[in-house]
Amino acid sequence: MSSKRLTKLIITLILLVLVIVIAYCFRKKYSEQNVEIISFDTSSINMICLFEGNYYYTLNNEIYCNEKCLLSSKGKKLIYANDKAIFVYSNEVITEYDSDFSIISEYPISSDIINFAVSDNELIYVSSDMSCHVLNLSSGNEIKPFDIISLSDEIEVMSYHEFKICKSKNNDSIAIFLNNKLLYSNFKKYAERFVYLDNERMIYTSKTNTSTINLYLYVFANNSITKQAALPTDFGIITFLNSNDDPIFIGSEYPTDPNLSLKDSNKLVNHKSDCIVCIEKNSLKNKIEHFTQKYEKAIYVDSEKAITYYKGKYLTYSLDDWKVTNKQSASEIKEGGSYNFVACGDHIFVFDNGSDELLNKIPIN
Repeated sequence: MSSKRLTKLIITLILLVLVIVIAYCFRKKYSEQNVEIISFDTSSINMICLFEGNYYYTLNNEIYCNEKCLLSSKGKKLIYANDKAIFVYSNEVITEYDSDFSIISEYPISSDIINFAVSDNELIYVSSDMSCHVLNLSSGNEIKPFDIISLSDEIEVMSYHEFKICKSKNNDSIAIFLNNKLLYSNFKKYAERFVYLDNERMIYTSKTNTSTINLYLYVFANNSITKQAALPTDFGIITFLNSNDDPIFIGSEYPTDPNLSLKDSNKLVNHKSDCIVCIEKNSLKNKIEHFTQKYEKAIYVDSEKAITYYKGKYLTYSLDDWKVTNKQSASEIKEGGSYNFVACGDHIFVFDNGSDELLNKIPIN
């Protein structure tokens, strides 16, 4: 073989290798972006619960405990547990079960519901028209609030012992608090959000159709309202959490394409950054503020740590200095997939949004 032909062959092989490497890198980068990550969905409060050391979860039309099917019947299932029992909604009935999954009581519901929760004494559910109903567990009868506070012409707070409901009077926004902890939130587009509530104060947002979202503090003792524009500009609300008695804002930057909504940032191809802001409840000042990288989605946050999904791994950060303290494999996340992350107890559960299958249980550490 002549040296000229050999040179051509070597150049051809080098070019072929370069094409393969570039194609591999492009495919790897694309596959990382072609994933949908959904987290902090308040409707997931009825997907999984912890009762007497065991996790119970819904899968299609069934209820499972430790991969064993306990209940299978037609119709959507919702599940919740308090300290005494497990509650399952199916076909306009909420059924109370003991630890052996034997029926204790049944509570007929007059309509299809979106979500429900149970305290020691009361059962609350949200119907499809976003109205709330509270039942006494002993009698099964619907009860009225013992106290209603009108914060303004637009907002009111209703108290039912352990439960409190904050709602806009035009029914655009509603939030349920259990023992002053935000449990569930539902809202129409651009409506204000109810963030924090205790016996002394309530925190809520302005309407969300602007690039900057203001926070308002309402003090019950003197009916005063103060405002603080504390949230990062151009970040929409994913959720608010209550951790260590202070609110935490979790937001995502709006996609660059104006035709896309905030929900589209769950798809990593559209994702720019998530933010985590810990807020002091009395002053509404930011105590801690961190931002994730492009394509890095927050899946869990408390007052000490945050866990994100990034490039095939789950990363645990310390909120104090935003340093990575732990890495876990995320091998179940596949190209083109859509996944829902639900925190319960000491774990985060990973569900496939296509099949509803439980794929993984990530320890929170």
